[in-house]
Amino acid sequence: MQPMTLRVRYAEKVRRKERQHGLGKAWAIYGVGLAAILVVAGIWVHSMTTPTLLTGSPTTTAFPWTPTNLPVPTQPQSQENPSTGASASPNSADPSPTPTQSSPAATPTRQATPTTPAAPEFTYSDLALDSVSASGKLHRFIVEIERGVELDPNDTAREVFDVLNDPRSWAGSGKIRFSAANKTSKADYIVSILTAAAAENHCGTSPLCKHDNRLVISQTLWRTHPNSFENPQVFHAYLINHSFGYVQDKTIKKCSSKGKLADVMQAQWSDLAGCKANAWVYN
Repeated sequence: MQPMTLRVRYAEKVRRKERQHGLGKAWAIYGVGLAAILVVAGIWVHSMTTPTLLTGSPTTTAFPWTPTNLPVPTQPQSQENPSTGASASPNSADPSPTPTQSSPAATPTRQATPTTPAAPEFTYSDLALDSVSASGKLHRFIVEIERGVELDPNDTAREVFDVLNDPRSWAGSGKIRFSAANKTSKADYIVSILTAAAAENHCGTSPLCKHDNRLVISQTLWRTHPNSFENPQVFHAYLINHSFGYVQDKTIKKCSSKGKLADVMQAQWSDLAGCKANAWVYN
């Protein structure tokens, strides 16, 4: 082999070794760098996860602010089993209590509406009768009959009119006179003949009274015929004169002297007290 050829081969061999040595060196440098990076990363992770233990008594707090008014968590109260007396821990095997099914809201019962007695129904007289006298203060009346009382309102109005315009009645003084109206809107007073129950609502225990502008007479009293009076018509005259005495602010009288005529304002339907029955104001 020629010396020149040997030198060329030797030079190639040297260059090949140098290249191999260079790659190995590069890989060594890369490995050292990677190891350094892993070491630094491990130190950083360790410093972030491991708490720092401080020794001694620090003079200042580690926090720059002091939390105040923070809610303090309360410990759950242990519940005692009423059957065993054992306390149930909140971390027991069955932490969530079985929900109880709420009972459905009760359907409100409808209260029965209290019934009130129906208002009485009435029939009214429709006679228009002028007063007999032309002097004195005029008082206009109408007759009211409760349904169930078997009286004709016009017949009763005529009876009342005749009594009041009799000279023996209140009109005999010449200071007062009476007429019959055919509408309640035109009447000053209502002569109201009612059932006993309705009359009691107005008059209480008395069978006759003045209530507002009503002159109330119980039908029981109207149909009564005391033996002291000649007949029912005379007794009706007494009841009418007595009732219209209230219009003039007259009050109940008592028997002034036994054997004498009773005052028309005396309660002659109950006890004459020794007086004689009298239906008229003037005799």
